[in-house]
Amino acid sequence: MARRRTRPRPSLVRGYIERIKRKALSQFRTEVVDLARGQHGVYALYKGKRLYYVGLAKDLSRRLRNHLGDRHASKWNEFSLYLVRREHHIREMEALLIRIADPSGNKQRGRLRDSKNLKPDLHNTIKKRALDELATILATKRRQGRGRGRVSRADEAQEALRKIRGKRIRGWRDGVEFKAYVTRAGWIRYRGYDYAQPTEVAKKALGAEKRVNGWAFWHFRRDGEDHRLRELK
Repeated sequence: MARRRTRPRPSLVRGYIERIKRKALSQFRTEVVDLARGQHGVYALYKGKRLYYVGLAKDLSRRLRNHLGDRHASKWNEFSLYLVRREHHIREMEALLIRIADPSGNKQRGRLRDSKNLKPDLHNTIKKRALDELATILATKRRQGRGRGRVSRADEAQEALRKIRGKRIRGWRDGVEFKAYVTRAGWIRYRGYDYAQPTEVAKKALGAEKRVNGWAFWHFRRDGEDHRLRELK
């Protein structure tokens, strides 16, 4: 059975001219424009080996005429042109080049429309991994200090509290409300300090002399209702 030939996909860039001297461009502008007439693309201006400016080439003749006499005129001496098949690609190409090369002649940074900045997602992913690794390292060290195969009460507390990581917890005594926060690593953060045990932080909130069971004192919200921390065990 004969194999069916697939038609090669057309390339994005259909033609280019690179590093034309400014003098040649000013003398033979008509010839250069004729090569790109009716086409779209991105052009670049250079000063020596350094990229100075990136722009769109929708009307190449007008652009060249302007750049030979506008504020950029004395700041470039070479020219490159890249023609693309689809007009809607050129604005993104221009934006990419500006963001990557950061030419000194472009006052505005390239805008990537309909594109998501993934840096916040990367930040959150790295932060989560770092916190998980930190929790694992701390738990391992505590187990080693208390004997092989034995898990400390702090480890047990953090394992339970990680079920509600990122949530607020609250407690009440004599009409006064106390608030704390469960970190992703399973610690309870109260007034800038982290505590391993609910009872420890409850005593800190109420006063060291108070008798209190932190697992019964602190509450968390689930499905619109308050639950005691002891339900996590």
